[in-house]
Amino acid sequence: MKINHTQGLNPVNPYKNQISHRPESAPQEKGGKRDVVDISKEAFQLQGDPTSTDRTQKVDALKAQIDAGQYQVNHKAVAEKMIAFWQKAGGRE
Repeated sequence: MKINHTQGLNPVNPYKNQISHRPESAPQEKGGKRDVVDISKEAFQLQGDPTSTDRTQKVDALKAQIDAGQYQVNHKAVAEKMIAFWQKAGGRE
């Protein structure tokens, strides 16, 4: 089937229609309201110190072992953790 006369049809551009029907947002006035987040002192204390001394000591010990060439990877433990993770993620528990 061949259609030759398509001049009477107006192609529809849905993106142009969305832009023309979108309500204009009012420009923000200088000094207008803004969102503010206040975190209390108690919340900061609950977060704890991200660089605790125990973690820092553990990281330093691992760095020293790696630098000395004495760090040994427990391949079996890594493989078991990977299998457990993927079984949990795949829902095959």
